[in-house]
Formats: sequence, C-alpha cells, structure tokens
Amino acid sequence: MVLGATLPLASASGGAPVQKDPGRWTLVSTTSIRIFYYQGMTQDDQGDFYFDGIDNGLWKTNSSFVQTAGSTPYIPAAVTARDKYNHIGAIAYAKDTGVLLPMECYNGTNCANTGAIGVADPATLAWEYEVKLDAATIKKAMWAAVSPNGKLLWTSSNNNLLAYNMADISASHSWPTHGAIKPVRILKNAVPASGVDGGAFDQGRLYLAGTIGNVHQVWSIDTSNGTRRLEISRTIVGEQEGIDFVSQDGGKVHPVALCSDPSCGAATYYTTNSFGGLLHLMVMPQPDGKTPPTYAAATLLSFDPHH
Repeated sequence: MVLGATLPLASASGGAPVQKDPGRWTLVSTTSIRIFYYQGMTQDDQGDFYFDGIDNGLWKTNSSFVQTAGSTPYIPAAVTARDKYNHIGAIAYAKDTGVLLPMECYNGTNCANTGAIGVADPATLAWEYEVKLDAATIKKAMWAAVSPNGKLLWTSSNNNLLAYNMADISASHSWPTHGAIKPVRILKNAVPASGVDGGAFDQGRLYLAGTIGNVHQVWSIDTSNGTRRLEISRTIVGEQEGIDFVSQDGGKVHPVALCSDPSCGAATYYTTNSFGGLLHLMVMPQPDGKTPPTYAAATLLSFDPHH
C-alpha cells in the first residue's frame, strides 16, 4: 500500500524560519553515558537497555546503565566480507525476535548500496542472522522501530517511510538463503525536513528525531495517513542519534551513578547525574566548528509531557 501526504515542511538556514518548540515536552533530566553508546538505544521488557556504536558495536546495560555485556566490532567478519556492512544504525527490540540491527556500509559513501536488518540474541548478544531489504526500495537501513502491535517494522528511505512485515524478520527469511523482502506499506513524503536519526512509538504515534543545522527536532507521525506534528524543537550543538520511550517508576527523576569510564570524558566532572521522564534523545558531543558542544559528554536528554 502506498499513501501520499501533503505536509508543511520546516526549512533549513536561508529559507523560512525553523519552527519554534511547541511546548509539548519539558526537559527533566540529563544522563551521561559511554561514548561507545553512540548510534541508538532500545530496551527489553525486563528493563535492560541496549546500545550500539561507535559505528559497529553492540552493548547491554542494566536499568541503571551499568554495562553487563557487549563488544566492538560486532558485525561478524563473514557478513562484512559478503555484504560490506560496517555500520549499525538506531536499533530496536521485538520481544519474539530479538534486538533489531539496521545494517549499512558507510565510509563517506554508501559503500554497500543495500540495507538489511540484523538480529541479535537479547540474552547473549550473539549474532543470529540478517534479513536483506529489497534494494529497489531502500539502499541502506539507518534506523528501525516496531509498531505497538508488533506486526510492522518501520524505517525510511529518502523522504518515504517504509513498513515491513515483522513475520518476515525471521530465520526462515534470512539472507542469503532467502531473497530480499519488500515493504508492505509506503508513506510517501512523510519524513520531516529534519530527517531521521532514530524512531520509536508512543501512544500509537511514530516519533522521529532529526536535525536542521543545530536545531534538534522530534516529530510524531500518524502512520495511518502520514500526517505529522512537531513535538520538540531545541537548539543544541551536538550530533543527535537515537530516540526511545521508557518510563521507570512512572517517569520519576532519580539519581544514577556518574559515568566513570574514561570514554565519558568531561562527564567525570559532573556533580549530578539523573534519569527520568518518558521520551529520551541521544546527543553526542560533536562541535559544529564554531561552538563547543552543548553537552560535553554523550548524553541522554529526557523529557516528560508538558501538561
């Protein structure tokens, strides 16, 4: 099924002003994390978190961000040799499948020219298999989000949102034994002008995080028709990566241990560290060439709905 959406677009510098924050969400906490947790985050129904990065690693922590497993590089050498994949995008989790790994190759260009979804065992983080995505529709997989009913896996290609049948993300459809799978739905022109660095569902809507220059935005999408609504717009110097929804103790803000790993850099000098809220954005300490990063360490920005 292909749906079209005629939607207002934000403009980058030189055009119309980027939309102001609509006041729907309030920043309630910031949490420093290891720089290795660079690309995206998700969580399982046991309260454990999963992160990936930098580029090619997979990590598991408990609910307090204490690492319990992980390695880099993660992608099996045989997969890299066969398919050229060297990069994992913003990850997702499906209870009956595992940790879902958007696969691509990036070395300044799209060096694989194909995309896939890898699957990792959530208990051991062992690589299980990959499912190739039809290259006629998508040339690389940069993020993934599972629909609330668990039946669709969403990602994007250029300006279009694509949905795949989760039943096809299975060992019986693994590449190269099985051919590439095709999307079952396409929402044309549903991707906002800020693009997509990661996606996640809440209250039936698909939330997409992206940037226009130093303006970090989150839009929510009605996947029945592709219409969208601006949720968050903030000026931040840094590289935006994943987005996730998780609430601990009703979203209550609580202290968590400071990141003491040397990779946390300036985070070791923070005097407070907390985690709470519902919507979580990953921001990496990337300068823009003119201004230092807003956050000196890899940081989760956590928001609660503004009532």
